[in-house]
Amino acid sequence: MGNMKEKTITILGCDSSHAAEFIKNILILNSRYNFNLKVISLWDKNIILAKALALKYSIEFYTDNISKALKGVDVILVANRFGEERYEIAKQSLIAEKPTFLDKPITMNLQEAKNLKDFYEAKSIKLFSASAFRFSNEVQELKKIFKDEKVLSGTIIGPYECNDLGEDPRLKNIFFYGIHLVEIFEEIFSNHFLKIDTTKIINGNSSTIELNNGSNIQLNMLRMKADYYSISLCTENKIYNKTINLNGNYYLNMLKYFFEYIDGENLGLDISKTISALSLLFKIDSLEKNTENF
Repeated sequence: MGNMKEKTITILGCDSSHAAEFIKNILILNSRYNFNLKVISLWDKNIILAKALALKYSIEFYTDNISKALKGVDVILVANRFGEERYEIAKQSLIAEKPTFLDKPITMNLQEAKNLKDFYEAKSIKLFSASAFRFSNEVQELKKIFKDEKVLSGTIIGPYECNDLGEDPRLKNIFFYGIHLVEIFEEIFSNHFLKIDTTKIINGNSSTIELNNGSNIQLNMLRMKADYYSISLCTENKIYNKTINLNGNYYLNMLKYFFEYIDGENLGLDISKTISALSLLFKIDSLEKNTENF
């Protein structure tokens, strides 16, 4: 893709490392693929965070007022850390009526997620939300294997809580990193399953998901100090093992896909798929809590 018309961007939320990752990868899109993207404003409720990021990357404007951050922009990237805050940020962003990316999880409430889908569709605004791991090379390779070969079973392993950003309880629930695991599952297997059983184990929980084709996928969300995401598929002829390279290009791939979606070069990621993955996570959470009560 080349000679893209300039798009001005605001990033809402500077409390996550994702904001800086998005800025860095936007610069790569410009240099590597001749995109014409410019981040012109940053917002955070903590203006000190917005100022620090603006100074680091020479962003023209930073503010703690969302309405001011939206002025003159073509695209909105919502990159705040916690899903609990994302619904209100997204609702405030609607006034700009611009294509919007919402970081993962889209919200921490299924009804809120469905409401956002309805709000944006009613105004014909393009809305996109995903775990960047959907776009990792490893996940895309396994997605193709699942499509091309008969998969007998599989395993997805990864953390569900964050252990290096403090003791905020929002970092310790199943949703913070668990959303990555269910979005990986949805991307590879399309979330077409017959039933799910979840068992609480000492270091997290283990779910067995029976797919429509009869194969079983084990989804293990663990309390881990290490941060890694591993996927294996057992086919009739071979076992495929992939561990996502956390220094890989998944942010770049996702942003490239998002901006091409805005330009009509692909169909985007149906927001219903994101909501479907979130629904699976709520199901796992509910089953785990029911297990605890026995």
